[in-house]
Amino acid sequence: MSICRSLLLCLLFLPLPQLLTVLLPPPDAQALTLRRNLPTSARDMEFYYRHSRTEVIPGLLRSLDAENRFARGELKLVTAAFLSEIFKKNGEEAKKLLVLSKTMSSDCQKTMVWAVHLSGNPDLDREMEAVGLSPDAGLRTHLAHSPRDLLSWNICQSASALHMFWGAFFATGDERFLAPMVNAAILLGNLKSQGLTKDPRFKGAMDVAASLYEMTPRHTVLASYLKKRLASLSGPSADTLRTILEAN
Repeated sequence: MSICRSLLLCLLFLPLPQLLTVLLPPPDAQALTLRRNLPTSARDMEFYYRHSRTEVIPGLLRSLDAENRFARGELKLVTAAFLSEIFKKNGEEAKKLLVLSKTMSSDCQKTMVWAVHLSGNPDLDREMEAVGLSPDAGLRTHLAHSPRDLLSWNICQSASALHMFWGAFFATGDERFLAPMVNAAILLGNLKSQGLTKDPRFKGAMDVAASLYEMTPRHTVLASYLKKRLASLSGPSADTLRTILEAN
């Protein structure tokens, strides 16, 4: 057995608080996955829900596109989910952004197609076609097999879902998008206490917990929601949330 595999097996037998402490660096250390993948130009997106100023969005898209950021799958998904929530509230702004995207890269245009898909708005489907943003055959097939309702995505089985839930939260600050992430963190504690580390949901739940760990110090609404959920929990169900909050 390799040294790396032996170490991994040892880690999986640690109690959950110690396991998370070993696997997750402290929040004041170097930036972690999601935070590291959000460039400075995307900070208006991360904290958009605090002020909800649609006038910043065109500049945000131009900056991200100029830096070739939409070529990165995770940022494309964060942005698509973020925009989908904007589109749900402001159809006129959506139409303007669809037109604007025609002057941008193909990756930006694909992001727009995903945003329209996740918005679930058939009027925007038609508007997208009208401005010439038709998805190619491959993307069309992908969309056909992807739920339009973000809350239908399984966050423990899809890394894509985790990125999209964050994007939707950045746009709205809505607890609806925090709930599936926190549920996954609760699941992690239960799986760990039962020794079910080979459960197909375990890796996804760990990824979600790591993401919550890194983002909690940055978003007071998230910290407040974690405290509210923790107040009704006990035993293994509470372990992950308690570890995240105590570490931050």
